[in-house]
This record gives sequence, C-alpha cells and structure tokens, in this order.
Amino acid sequence: MTKKFDFVNKIVKQGNSLCVRIPNAVVKQGHLKEGMDANVMISPPEEMYKYSEKNIEILLKIANKVKKLDKHNELKKRFFIMLNFEFLKETTTPDRKETEKRQKEFIAEKRKGFGNKSIDEFIDFAMTLNKEAYTMEGDVAILKPKYQKYLE
Repeated sequence: MTKKFDFVNKIVKQGNSLCVRIPNAVVKQGHLKEGMDANVMISPPEEMYKYSEKNIEILLKIANKVKKLDKHNELKKRFFIMLNFEFLKETTTPDRKETEKRQKEFIAEKRKGFGNKSIDEFIDFAMTLNKEAYTMEGDVAILKPKYQKYLE
C-alpha cells in the first residue's frame, strides 16, 4: 500500500540543489530511510491554497470526524473550509510579519462583509480543525496519521 503524506515545508538551498526537508514526524510515520525512493509532488503557493471540490471534500470528511465541530451544519462547514482556502491564498507570504498584517486585514474586511459573529465562528472553526487535524513540527503543518486515509 502506498502511503501519502500531506505537509507544507519551505524549499531550501543545499549546494547547487534546492531541497524540501521531510519532517521527522513524516519520517517516522512512513518508516522512511535514507536512500529510499519517493514520489514527490510540488505545488507552487498559488496552487497549494486554491480550493477544489476534491480538497473541500477531504477537509469536510475530516471536519465531520471532529466532535467539537458538530455544532456546525454541513453547509456552514463547507463555507468555512472555502473561506479558509481564501484566507490562506490571500494572506500567506514568505515574510511572517507581512503574513500577519495581511491576516489582520483579511479578518477586518470579512467582518465588514459577514459580521463579527460569523467571522468569530470561522476563526474558531479553523483553529479547531487545524489543531485537531494537523500537528506542528516547527513551522511545518503535518496531517495527523488518523486522517491520512482521506488523502488516498
């Protein structure tokens, strides 16, 4: 059986090459060893945060397994997932301070359009989903093993 892992990491320079480091949590989960072959798919930032029906369905399946999110109906979960894709696409930059600035601006703009209550619910939803579904290794978010099956 082929294992798939979902994580985001920075590309770094090593000698004349560019490399993507594999976080230790993924190494352990996948029982990876130096010298093994791996199929790697690289997505540029504009593709990583673009929502597709497939990506929405994966996150919806995960959200439906998180008890704390049961208070939201299917339509609201789908809306929050789509809004989260937009949030990531519009605010993520290589510079942390610039990202934080854009995040604040995004939230302020959406509060004007959707109101404080809806955006507070969105923030709670996104934070709960991220905390439940992902583990952090430094700046790298890795999908937890119990949710890996939804990638296949």
